[in-house]
Amino acid sequence: MIDSTTLAALWAQLTRPQTGEFTVNPITRTQQDQSTYLAVDKHGHRHFLVPTGDYRAIDISDGSALRVEGKTVTIRDAEYTSFLDIQCTKPEFNDTFDHLLVDVITRVEKSGRPADDALQCLEDWRAMFRISTRRTLSPSQRIGLFAELGALQDLLRVGLVTDSACWTGPSMAPHDFELSQCSLEVKAHGTASELVTFHGINQLDTQDNKPLFLCLRQIEEDSSGKSLIELAQEIGKQLSDPTAFRDALNKLGVLDGDLQLNAFRYAVTQESIIEVVESTPKIIASSFAGGQLPDGVERLRYAVPPAELISGEVHATIQEWEAKTWK
Repeated sequence: MIDSTTLAALWAQLTRPQTGEFTVNPITRTQQDQSTYLAVDKHGHRHFLVPTGDYRAIDISDGSALRVEGKTVTIRDAEYTSFLDIQCTKPEFNDTFDHLLVDVITRVEKSGRPADDALQCLEDWRAMFRISTRRTLSPSQRIGLFAELGALQDLLRVGLVTDSACWTGPSMAPHDFELSQCSLEVKAHGTASELVTFHGINQLDTQDNKPLFLCLRQIEEDSSGKSLIELAQEIGKQLSDPTAFRDALNKLGVLDGDLQLNAFRYAVTQESIIEVVESTPKIIASSFAGGQLPDGVERLRYAVPPAELISGEVHATIQEWEAKTWK
């Protein structure tokens, strides 16, 4: 199965052509036993060539980075062959282009109509990008997501998780992380933030009789820090399921080539991890008669000063928490 790591290795074998239009590298074969190719042109731009069987007058420019056209190409002195040429014209989007190609190649391999299915795959991605790019993260959402992703990276580093399935925040679950041994809720706040905000009656309530821990991360803008994009790319390389992780990020509005998000850089300046216990200030189901919100109340949001949440045994990092709590 082709993945982005395999693609990176294949691209590394290609150099700009000294003569001709492309240098090429065969990558897979269609059901008609025809080769598809990765190709690099004289400008260093990346191309994926899908045989069409007949010439197609196609010329699609999707924004300024992705272009699709029908053309005839001769490969290693063979006869001219008609191809669907999917190309990335801006190197800064190469990583995103590779993620796209993984999906296109998977469909082409299984298809009796590779060019048609490649075009349909592109249309599916364009539809997803149109939805995703309409969503803009607010400043509080950006630092909240930065805190969650940082926690995921630390969980990976200490070996508590190997994939992104534990990260349940994007699915609007009660807690941001569900591990086999506990639940973990992550909250971000800035230096000037006097309150930590909670939504609903479940965020500080236990689930399935597992202990619940709260991770408070103080996040500050820092020109020497990391952007959400950089942090996400680092995590993707550590995960056993990078595609599922990328899909979750896309649904949240985080795309690899998002230059706007790359402009915001953050750093964690302080961290506290504590267990949520009976004395922790909170509003949960048992706070109400009948164990649910009163009639007529549809939503609940409340705020607590960070200092009021910190009590009992306090851990300064996830590494320390893992070492003292789970070993």
